[in-house]
Amino acid sequence: MSQHEEECRSAFSAEKALFFPYSTMHAVPRSTPRPLPLWAAILLSALSGALMACSFIPVDWSGCVWIAFLPLLTALWYGPRREGKRGALAYFLYGWTCGVTFFGISLWWINEVSTLGYIPLILFYGGLFPGIWGLVMGTRFRPARLPLPDAQLPSAERRRAWKEWAMRDMAPSAAAALAGASLWVCLEWLRGWLIPGFNWNNLGVALYGNPLAQWAEYFGVTALAFIPAVFSLWLWRVCRRAGTMVMHEGRRSVPWDFFMLVAVLLGMFVIGVQWTARYAPLSGVSTGNGAFTVPVMTVQLNLSMK
Repeated sequence: MSQHEEECRSAFSAEKALFFPYSTMHAVPRSTPRPLPLWAAILLSALSGALMACSFIPVDWSGCVWIAFLPLLTALWYGPRREGKRGALAYFLYGWTCGVTFFGISLWWINEVSTLGYIPLILFYGGLFPGIWGLVMGTRFRPARLPLPDAQLPSAERRRAWKEWAMRDMAPSAAAALAGASLWVCLEWLRGWLIPGFNWNNLGVALYGNPLAQWAEYFGVTALAFIPAVFSLWLWRVCRRAGTMVMHEGRRSVPWDFFMLVAVLLGMFVIGVQWTARYAPLSGVSTGNGAFTVPVMTVQLNLSMK
């Protein structure tokens, strides 16, 4: 075959791929998405901080704490790794943005006491520990880029290969979720220890109306943050796994690892309900409505007076 014929065939193949893209479906698709722009990652980080703040008074949407980490994790884990010192600085910036937004909104009442104290406290101390968390999670616990099954395999073999791929992703997902939640709890404890008294608005406080809060009797309020944190981290990894399979294979596997986590949380919830019934007095004795109540007196302006 002459050089001219080879050039013509190459040009024809390129035009065919351009105008008939479905003829190239057997090629292995690209597995790594493009990195997020810096501004988009910062907005996602701020959204996580806002969701955390919405879990507290005055918004008091406690359900937001269960999904609050998802936008921040997208900023940290979506796309290729950011390398070098700039990458580490970017991961710290994402966590810092989340922390500043969270404490800037939820601790608004400090501004009523001292504006000069509120601004440096939020900018430095409020963003420091979430920034450290973002740095560690972005550099040490990113999802591994497991090689994807060959798209040219026969249907049965390809289905089996994707099932094995999903199984291999379960253990790293569990490790990242458990490590990330543990790190968040440790950093919250450190925040309250370095400046005694500044352990306000730990994420575990957002569970105050949930029977899961009864576990604070044995582990403390700070440790309660582990519950929504591990749920969000695991959920993000499962959604990534399912999304990858749907995009490349058109189907997803059963997330047995996440179902096991949900089963454990449901068990803890049921035990919390039993403890609530044991400890809380029946208001039916005093009010006649048969609901469980716990008398509480608060003295902080940012806490509900209900």
